[in-house]
Amino acid sequence: MALVVGGETRVGPYVLVRPLGRGGMAEVWLAHRRGPAGADKPCALKMPLPHLHRDATMSRLFVAEAKLGCRLRHAGLVGAFDFGHVDGRPYIAMEWVDGIDLARLYAHVAEQGRRLPVAVVTHVVAELLETLEYVHGFAIGGVPQGIVHRDISPHNVLLSAAGEVKLIDFGVARIRHEGVSLDGAKGKLRYMAPEQVDGRVGARSDLYAVGALLHEGLAGTRLRDGDSDAQLYAQIRSAQVPTVDRPLPSSLDALRRSLLAPAVGDRPASATAALRRLDPHLRGGEARRMLKALVRECLPSTVSTRASGLTLPEVSPAPPAAALDATTRRTLPEPNADTSTRTWPGAVPRGRAPRHPIAIAASLLGLCLTSDGLPPRPPPQVDGTTADETAGPKAGAPRATAGCRRRARSSARPWSSTPARR
Repeated sequence: MALVVGGETRVGPYVLVRPLGRGGMAEVWLAHRRGPAGADKPCALKMPLPHLHRDATMSRLFVAEAKLGCRLRHAGLVGAFDFGHVDGRPYIAMEWVDGIDLARLYAHVAEQGRRLPVAVVTHVVAELLETLEYVHGFAIGGVPQGIVHRDISPHNVLLSAAGEVKLIDFGVARIRHEGVSLDGAKGKLRYMAPEQVDGRVGARSDLYAVGALLHEGLAGTRLRDGDSDAQLYAQIRSAQVPTVDRPLPSSLDALRRSLLAPAVGDRPASATAALRRLDPHLRGGEARRMLKALVRECLPSTVSTRASGLTLPEVSPAPPAAALDATTRRTLPEPNADTSTRTWPGAVPRGRAPRHPIAIAASLLGLCLTSDGLPPRPPPQVDGTTADETAGPKAGAPRATAGCRRRARSSARPWSSTPARR
């Protein structure tokens, strides 16, 4: 139960700033924990929805996610650092990532008739593969935990204003030794490997989903464009690997097709094996700088020049109490302590809805954030495919990139600003 104290809404030791999103199982808030001498810590606070937190299965999954988040430590993951209960409702305090998700980046370039540079796409995929290399191999006391994410999608990949790539949301992860995963197919149908439909899942199921992200980044269209579950199931069963209508190095396209292979045994044996095949197509720091420029292009112009990853608008940290479910809050008298308005990174002025989700939380199931559109600004070079790229990278010298190129007409459905959640 949240407390409203002196105009501030609190959950345990955390002051809620504003909601970041709400999915089918949980909600996430931008929050902070106050420390002495102004040493406040921003974070993302995740809580199960009010009507679910007493459900035994959901509670078990939430606790398992909290335990896993506190154990895993990797630059490509959003770390959890606190777990607790308030009046029986659990919460997880996690790192706050200031930026956008990959779905928003896909939609942004599609709205402007562009496609992502090949170098940016391969960089994002390489970062995800390195993270999965750690996750799939994670062991405790020498015992592999057999962790499989099961829900890799553009909505669960965060891109920070500093150019970081982070995988989030282990809410439906399978942990071999925990006995907490739900039976049947779990994950988003658009990115689900064929074997997941039958409830069979392994590390290569995650690699299939990474292949789907590689395909969508290169093609600028969805891997599966069905509007209903029935259509998506039919596309999964058809086991067809779509083509990409842009020039690609043959080895990169072969990797894409291999990751999307319908048969598990035809995919790379591990994230490490896939990384080795991707290595010749990586451009290191240059690709990271390109990604950072694109992420900031998606952010409001008033904060697009920041370098720290934190925003500092002149706003109040306290969200309206009405934003919380009436059954999960109670009000206390205002204390004698000073409760004057403070400013906090990422909050939104009262009376004005957030224009863009610049602070995206970790681990929200099925979270799909949208934007009302931003005025276009001069983009960085966006279509990194050149004639030279089809022959592979040249050693010893950086390669020039082409200017913006209009996305070719295709029967596949392009990304929109409101991507489906399936």
